[in-house]
Amino acid sequence: MTAVTEPGAALVALTAAAVLLLAAAAVRKALRDAAGRRRLARAAQARPAVLRMVAGAAGAGGAPGDRRARRAVREAATGLLPKLRGDDRRCLVALLESQGAIERALRRTRRPGAVGRARAAELLGAAAIDRALPDLLRLLGDRDPGVRAAAARAAGRLADPHAAAPLLATLDARRPVPASVVSMALARLGVPAVGPLRAALASPSTAARVTAAELLGVLEAVPAVGELTRALVEDRSPEVRVRAAGALGRIGSPRAVAALTGCLSSASPERLRAAAADALAATGAASADAALADALRDGPHRVARAAATALAAGGDAARALLAGIADAAGPGAPEAREALAAAPAGAAR
Repeated sequence: MTAVTEPGAALVALTAAAVLLLAAAAVRKALRDAAGRRRLARAAQARPAVLRMVAGAAGAGGAPGDRRARRAVREAATGLLPKLRGDDRRCLVALLESQGAIERALRRTRRPGAVGRARAAELLGAAAIDRALPDLLRLLGDRDPGVRAAAARAAGRLADPHAAAPLLATLDARRPVPASVVSMALARLGVPAVGPLRAALASPSTAARVTAAELLGVLEAVPAVGELTRALVEDRSPEVRVRAAGALGRIGSPRAVAALTGCLSSASPERLRAAAADALAATGAASADAALADALRDGPHRVARAAATALAAGGDAARALLAGIADAAGPGAPEAREALAAAPAGAAR
């Protein structure tokens, strides 16, 4: 008989433990997937009945009586609410209120069970229940990341500007919410978020300033041009400056041309120079042509290419400048020729 050494026995034990852990994880995933399939099946089964109730059709049967039926209605309604508008949506929300589903969801946000808290948040957000905001903001600090993400998405659906600052605060929280989720939620707030986002450009949090600058551009927030220009010039974070340049380009305000032109300088980081050139292409300002030509001639390829593209989108003078650089066969000539070839005939600002 061959004796098993102590190191060998330890290795066997570790391997067995790893196999057990993997098996347990696989079982949990299988159970979770099966539960998800059952939930979807219940929702699909209840959907026609929910639609009949919304339409007030005869024989709809009113509110379901047992717990399982109510849960199926709630799950079907959560899926339907984002797809409904106007009276149909109001009718469905009223139906859920009459059944007590909204009050149960509010209470559910405080109970054990992360899955239940997340589903409650989803329902409250889908139904746009204004009075749920305090509970949803509380869930932004939930110990479960799935609940925090669900709460962020739901808070965004309420279109309440009071959600903006707490959402931005989660970016640096001990229990953070992913930046992509926060950005989507803030974008859903729309115009009401502009004020808090402008204020966030002065936040000590770099993540908050980056997100605010990006979203102000997405929202084409003209009133924020002043704050964005200040961020472009003064912010200590290169990423914030790049996002501010992009936002100013989306807004296209002539008020930012001088600051953007200044960022074309060779003293600026490469990414910022390229972003400034991209932004200037949208402003239509001929005053930037000379600086763009300088950036084309002395910049690295990324900057030169952006500057050439901006000049190609410019007026006759800009295109003549670009053609001259292309013909000179010096620095920037390849990018100039590429931009001229790609520009649509007759393109001008």
